[in-house]
Amino acid sequence: MALQNTFKVKERLKKTQDIETLFQVGKAFSFFPVRCIWRVLPLASEDAYPAAIGFAVPKKKLRRAVDRNRVKRLLREAWRMQKKDFYTQIPQNQKVHLFFIYQAPEVLTWEQAYVLVTKLIEQLLLKIKAATV
Repeated sequence: MALQNTFKVKERLKKTQDIETLFQVGKAFSFFPVRCIWRVLPLASEDAYPAAIGFAVPKKKLRRAVDRNRVKRLLREAWRMQKKDFYTQIPQNQKVHLFFIYQAPEVLTWEQAYVLVTKLIEQLLLKIKAATV
């Protein structure tokens, strides 16, 4: 599989059952202003990508839909640019379900989003390695 800076549909966490299971049994940590919920699963033969991710911005934090969509777009783009590093460090034959929930009342800039996702990936990799050992 050639790693490219794309964000395909199969990389998105979309199934209701997967999202509900993630929120029920997944582990979580916060790196303000984002809360990350994650879960490690065995990699199935039909899975083309080692991670599936979802993004959310509560209406309670950012009232305007334009602002919520902007934050989600910035987080998705920052993830898309940096996911190669994450994919190469995930243990073999494992898949990770992720969900990033933005929790601040102000809109991010691109630089803030990029740094934030970088730090989230670093923390997540440490937690995954600790959980699999």
